[in-house]
Amino acid sequence: MGININVDLGNLVPYAVDSFLRFIGKDSEAVELREWFRAVQQTGIQESSVVMVIGMHSPMPLDAIYQPTRLILEAPIEVVQLPTGEKKQVQLEDQTLTPRQFVAKGIDGVLFAGPGWGKTTLLHYLFMTTLRENKNVVPVLFTLRRPSGLADFRKFIDVLRKLKKRGSRQTKFLLLVDGYDEVSTAERKEISDALMLFAVSDAGNYLLTCRDFYDVYELRAGRLRIGEFSEGDQLRLCYRFYWRLWGRHSRRRASSGPASARSSRPTAASPVTRDGMYRKDWEGWFVFP
Repeated sequence: MGININVDLGNLVPYAVDSFLRFIGKDSEAVELREWFRAVQQTGIQESSVVMVIGMHSPMPLDAIYQPTRLILEAPIEVVQLPTGEKKQVQLEDQTLTPRQFVAKGIDGVLFAGPGWGKTTLLHYLFMTTLRENKNVVPVLFTLRRPSGLADFRKFIDVLRKLKKRGSRQTKFLLLVDGYDEVSTAERKEISDALMLFAVSDAGNYLLTCRDFYDVYELRAGRLRIGEFSEGDQLRLCYRFYWRLWGRHSRRRASSGPASARSSRPTAASPVTRDGMYRKDWEGWFVFP
């Protein structure tokens, strides 16, 4: 059974579409591309705005439960020359970044992690937060496992390749390409070639996801890993998950019960009500993003 999610697209999609048109110029061909790009952005929002996992009766907004992870940017090995003239390889320290810091840094990256580590969910979070918060960067999500994912990616790069004169140099894109390991070897090489073209076009940056132990061809991008889930992350996730489910169920049951039961339910000061003391105390204990 499909999940029907009503997402308010009013404040998100039109700005992204207008930015795309400003980038490529508003000629006749650009107007024809408007609806295609609008559909790509609407699909990205539908994929990214909600999440549903085991234990949920219905989807919930991603930002209501997601705990932003930390990205570990692996430091390169540099060759330094010692006073004696000898050359030595030096391993620099890895850098820890939040998702927002990665976007602000303006670099290309390849995110490696095993199955179930949250690569896709991270891209969904980046897509939604960048679309909402960053007016200088337009995120575009390409999920390669989707039937039209690779075709949409090819079309975007083809538009970039044919572009002779850019309409706006202020518009930048953040390409979020998910599932490099889920396509054939020939398609992976094609994606690498396309991302290299994008990288030299000065049109923005990209983040590509791939499972461990797969070769990523030719890309000169930062190598990223997902940081471990801390104890605080686990507690915040549990709090948000159970508050969302238990609190909603409690309010529904209380509002649908008889008047006598509603009047006798615990007050906001009672330690057994999630709407009162527990919620206040927990929110004071944890710092929510």
